[in-house]
Amino acid sequence: MALTQQQMHQNLALMLEHFHHLTFAKADYILSYFPITERKEVTPQYFEEEIRENHPNYQLCFPQTNIATCQMDAVADDDAMETGINSFGVTEPTHGNSIPKNMLDIIFVPLAVFDTRGHRVGYGKGFYDRFISQCRADVATIGLSFFEPVQEIADAGEFDIPLKYCITPQQLYEF
Repeated sequence: MALTQQQMHQNLALMLEHFHHLTFAKADYILSYFPITERKEVTPQYFEEEIRENHPNYQLCFPQTNIATCQMDAVADDDAMETGINSFGVTEPTHGNSIPKNMLDIIFVPLAVFDTRGHRVGYGKGFYDRFISQCRADVATIGLSFFEPVQEIADAGEFDIPLKYCITPQQLYEF
């Protein structure tokens, strides 16, 4: 929370440099997220724009949650998508065209902290772990963090799915 706007922009510039080292044979469907600005989450918008340069026809999607079942769906960012604020205070689609999970090539995964093994702490409930477990095994899961990893998240469970990559201002981590 102590990061200034200037520090956040400087960190994003460094992170984008690391992001350039990733190459994707395919990036047709990308699940991103709307950042929680009051938590100063890393916004994936800049990374989406970088992908657009190399994969101009990709379809951006956003997560829609079902809080009662702790399930999530991917909704295409197109003319049919409408957004609202859910009960957690997060912007998400309220209506739109669903994209099958097996179509996703890249998933930007929000996080609070990650460790050296790629495990992450999110914001509770396990929405992303459940969702990713239903996607293709080769989907690129990318965390974005302004901070370096902790050594180990001790309570990582058997259903927690590690990230494949995490980008910080200092480094690109591959797990």
